[in-house]
Amino acid sequence: MKSRQRSRVAVVVRSKRTFLILCEGQTEADYFLAFSNERIAVTAHDLGCAGKSLVDCALQYRDDGSFDEVWCVYDLDYSRGNVKAQANKQVSLISYNIFNLPRQITKSGQVFEVIYDGAGRKLAQIDLQGNRKDYLAGLELNNGSFESLYHPQGRAAYSNGSWSYQYVLQDHLGNTRAVFKNAVGGGVIIQ
Repeated sequence: MKSRQRSRVAVVVRSKRTFLILCEGQTEADYFLAFSNERIAVTAHDLGCAGKSLVDCALQYRDDGSFDEVWCVYDLDYSRGNVKAQANKQVSLISYNIFNLPRQITKSGQVFEVIYDGAGRKLAQIDLQGNRKDYLAGLELNNGSFESLYHPQGRAAYSNGSWSYQYVLQDHLGNTRAVFKNAVGGGVIIQ
């Protein structure tokens, strides 16, 4: 088992706002130190975090109010190169199956199990309360009720007896840049 290095932090002060960036190892903190200039003051400190994971340490500093924002460089599983936690999305633990796909996700105290088929396609997501979301060839079912239908231009969502049509705007690489829906007088960007 690899021994963990002490955690290092970069503290960024910009426009009288302070950001705490928690990182593992020397390399990441030095990366943020490179941004120090006359408008942004960046310093690095050894924290140690008393044996806590970076996510737990970040949550502690976020909750005590010492900084305006707390960011965390992902906590990695060095043996496989996987993200184990993501503090900015309140994900405290991600475990993986033998095919290196997320098997169990703990987010905001809720635990989700993810089920895949033999080809690695996500089939369902179930939480410990028994809520189930199924994904079947472009259909999304929530506890057995139809929720949405995905198509190349976006999705059609069904809620409270009516349809909502949402479209995606992609860049030249196929990445989604905006999601919008029809509205009176034109489209409205929703994401």
